Amino acid sequence: MVTNARKWLKQALVEHQEKVFAAAEKQFERRGTVAMFKDDNAGREAQEAMDRIEMDEIEEEQRERAKRIQEIRVQRQMEMDRLDELELQKREERRRDRFIVPSPENPSNQLPETAER
Repeated sequence: MVTNARKWLKQALVEHQEKVFAAAEKQFERRGTVAMFKDDNAGREAQEAMDRIEMDEIEEEQRERAKRIQEIRVQRQMEMDRLDELELQKREERRRDRFIVPSPENPSNQLPETAER
């Protein structure tokens, strides 16, 4: 009977150790899985942060490029306005030159004056 009791106790101890080992193994697997997910999430978060930084840099480059393009457009428009102004001045001078009239003090028309409308 003592032998049976010892066998029974040994068997119970072995079963208990197996249960404890299985529970510890499951806990280890869970922790490993959680750690793996944490690592995966950390990697994903790091990649997302890098992507955000890269997108910010791209957007900044696009803003700078758009600003340069706008500056070029403004310069061109200013040049066109200046050329238009010069053209208007030339037209006005030509129009004035057509209406040269002799002044009463100088009937010989040696120094012509322009008539103004």
